Amino acid sequence: VIVDLDDWPVRDSQRTNATWVAVGEYLADRQAEMDAVLEALRSDHFSANIDYRVGFSGIPMTQLARIKSVASVLSAAVLHDLHQGQLDSAFQKLPGLLALPNVQKEEPIIISQLVRIAITHIAFVVTWQSLQRTGWSDDQLSRVQQYWSHYDFIGAMEKAFAMERAMAAAQ
Repeated sequence: VIVDLDDWPVRDSQRTNATWVAVGEYLADRQAEMDAVLEALRSDHFSANIDYRVGFSGIPMTQLARIKSVASVLSAAVLHDLHQGQLDSAFQKLPGLLALPNVQKEEPIIISQLVRIAITHIAFVVTWQSLQRTGWSDDQLSRVQQYWSHYDFIGAMEKAFAMERAMAAAQ
């Protein structure tokens, strides 16, 4: 459990400069942005405003890298809070991380759905790490369970396949 470690293990005699102190400093520099993201993730609707008529080569997909970057920062923030023993602070961020895959649930492009699945994997690892800590309330655990019960990847991927077939036929 990484949150129980004070230092990251070194493999094959390769050194790392990653420490909890460095993670904390990195996160402190991004606190305002993280707060803004967490506020935005409380919304129920997101749209990348993609014009699918331009075809595959004309669709900018820069939002995917940004969304995955948000997942990485939020996951580091939750893990850092857990390492510091700050369960309440970690729990304020965890629902945002668990809501992040839903940002792309309506995006009918296969790569968007694949990134969504990758973000969900990040959230899964952080959830597992979180559940290794004692002290969660029944209400907190129930909320985490609710987030996990609402993901639908098959329906979203089906829509993505249909959209990509339509886009290919239109070219």
